[in-house]
Amino acid sequence: MSTDHNSDSNTDQPAQPHDNASEDVIAVSSDNTKQGLVNRLDAHTGDGVRHRAFTCLVFDSNDHLLLAQRAPTKRLWDTHWDGTVASHPTEEQTQREATRQRLDDELGITPDQYDTLRVTDQFEYKRYYENAGIEWEVCAVLQVTLDDMTLDPDESELDGQVAVVTGANRGLGRQIAENLDELGATVFAATRSMTHDIPDSWEHLLVDVTQSGEIADAADEIFSIAGRLDIVVNNAGIGGGDGDIVSESIDDINRTLSTNLRGPMLVCKHTVPLLLQNDGGRIVNVGSALGMLSREQSGGNPAYRVSKSGLNGLTAYLDGEYGSDGLIANSVCPGWVRTDMGGPDADRSIKTGAETPTWLCRFRPESPRGHFWRDRAVIEW
Repeated sequence: MSTDHNSDSNTDQPAQPHDNASEDVIAVSSDNTKQGLVNRLDAHTGDGVRHRAFTCLVFDSNDHLLLAQRAPTKRLWDTHWDGTVASHPTEEQTQREATRQRLDDELGITPDQYDTLRVTDQFEYKRYYENAGIEWEVCAVLQVTLDDMTLDPDESELDGQVAVVTGANRGLGRQIAENLDELGATVFAATRSMTHDIPDSWEHLLVDVTQSGEIADAADEIFSIAGRLDIVVNNAGIGGGDGDIVSESIDDINRTLSTNLRGPMLVCKHTVPLLLQNDGGRIVNVGSALGMLSREQSGGNPAYRVSKSGLNGLTAYLDGEYGSDGLIANSVCPGWVRTDMGGPDADRSIKTGAETPTWLCRFRPESPRGHFWRDRAVIEW
């Protein structure tokens, strides 16, 4: 069995900076302790910089190993054989999280196709490759055995599908919408003002999620233009007050619950009939760890916490009511993201926060449903 890694552009004297020049990798000591970030291209040129990497070996149930041959246009070790997938984790990822993402992005291998992803080894190596560059890595080796050998590396897997994302004009919603657009979906961006800057390739809908009439009109417009709806992302939301329930104003309570909980309920009310027309319609509710009932609920923000707990309740209801009809409803915690709401001190980029919501949008019929997810893994409610 063999597959091909995605290729990098490569010329002797590139007119434009190499793609790798726009990315960072994690510089580490010999024992894999983080030392900081270094430009990915710098880490692989000259004498290089030691950095963190991973490779994953994928086996089938008969212990056959799926190898990958590097593309001829790879900058280093072109056409050489490699582990099934290999890359570098971002600053915000564990090795397992990065590997799960790489397996999915490159080969369409999702966590429901395997039980255990484990680290089996770690080693350091430093090797120069001709005059092109150097690999100097502390590399983790991971292993996984597939129960289902279905591979789907098609990057246009959502071609012909239609998605609506609320709050798509900025932050997490915009990134999710951009991701879905790149995957081939027709994107309807639902925002509270038609003055918001939306790409020309998207359809723009005027939707205040607190207004049932606007949502109903938007659903009608989607059906009129596209004739179907496959994905709903309930992303629009606001933060609540900082105090406890005694000090939070009634206006803040009403506004937060109306936007964060009543809004998604109204969106579902008007879009579920469209989603049920095709098997495998998906609803992705963007929740928060602050709404987890398995954690102690203290520290202020009562209306926000309750709204996100209720959003998980909505997910459970949708699954119980319509799951047997083919609807795939899930909630997702994107983590603490550097959005206008999350603030500049948040520990996750918008791009990282959007990864699992986007992944859930790609689920196919019979995929897991009725769960709360974070980093592509199920977590407690």
